[in-house]
Amino acid sequence: MKTWQITWGDRTWAEEDLLASHLVLMGIGNGTDDWDVMPTSGPKRLLSTLAAFISLEDERDYLEVVNELLAVPAAKLILALDIVDVPQVEDDDGDSS
Repeated sequence: MKTWQITWGDRTWAEEDLLASHLVLMGIGNGTDDWDVMPTSGPKRLLSTLAAFISLEDERDYLEVVNELLAVPAAKLILALDIVDVPQVEDDDGDSS
């Protein structure tokens, strides 16, 4: 199974760290409310996901963080995203999850 993680500085966030509060903040900040919220969907989603993580963790204004991230080199933003293979584990019934 594939999942994602974002590393920025000394912090790393993974798919399981994404909360409803992040989704709402991203929707408000993007002016859209669709279900395409994964950072793997493109640079706009990556930037908004990273900004949501940083702003909520640091208790900073979301748009302020977005503006800071818009000034970083594109390669730094793109390299923050990592697609990770997670081994599937079978339970006692033989189902994998």
